[in-house]
Amino acid sequence: MSEIENAIDEKLNKYLSELAEVEKFKHANIGTCEDGRSKVQITCRNEYLDHDVSVVLNDDSIGIFPYFEGHIAKMNVQGIKEVNITLYGYFPGMIRSSDEVEYIEGVVKTLRSGATNDFFGSYG
Repeated sequence: MSEIENAIDEKLNKYLSELAEVEKFKHANIGTCEDGRSKVQITCRNEYLDHDVSVVLNDDSIGIFPYFEGHIAKMNVQGIKEVNITLYGYFPGMIRSSDEVEYIEGVVKTLRSGATNDFFGSYG
């Protein structure tokens, strides 16, 4: 690995270690964007689908828009056998800050409990 990739990997592991005891998830550094940002694949078990799903950070898989006191997330994730699935989740609070841990925590929570089109907005 190059010096830049090592530095990115160290910083990423620092962020993720702060979440390690809070949420169960796997992560893998899968590359670097042209601007130096890391492409990281986050994988969790989704409670509604009852199987693992994953999303890649920094590859346009995540859209976020303001909603009440937080943000709604729309994530294009990979499920079993690489099936594309859209999940919706809620990020409480402001995530436009530079707090990467808060952002990654919101991604993890959406992967774990985010609803698909079938469940989004329904009750029960």
